[in-house]
Amino acid sequence: MQETYIDKLANQFTIETTNKLPETPMTGELLLNEEKVTKVFMHIYQKKTDSILFAIIITRLDVTFAASRLARFNQNPRDSHHKVTDQVIQYLYISKSRALRYEDNFRAHLFIYASDALFANNMLD
Repeated sequence: MQETYIDKLANQFTIETTNKLPETPMTGELLLNEEKVTKVFMHIYQKKTDSILFAIIITRLDVTFAASRLARFNQNPRDSHHKVTDQVIQYLYISKSRALRYEDNFRAHLFIYASDALFANNMLD
């Protein structure tokens, strides 16, 4: 499922699919855009970031930091933000056969994780 999804993702956004793996999914700091962008430009960016977020949910926790940074600019992205989303998608494509696996002495264990969506609110109380 993961590989098929990432193949479709790379094809949908016509991402260059070379065999050279980027060192990390994202490098550098992203800056705010002072100019207003078109709705189409913003919509394409949002589709890319949403697609990356879905990849995180299915198995690719390694791009979580990059996706959280990119999502900050969903309302007004720059060209540089689009380039970084493309880089993350390229990273996913080239490393699509990788996934997290938890084992102990060759026995697979169930891995359960949970998130407190209101954790930030708890800090304010």
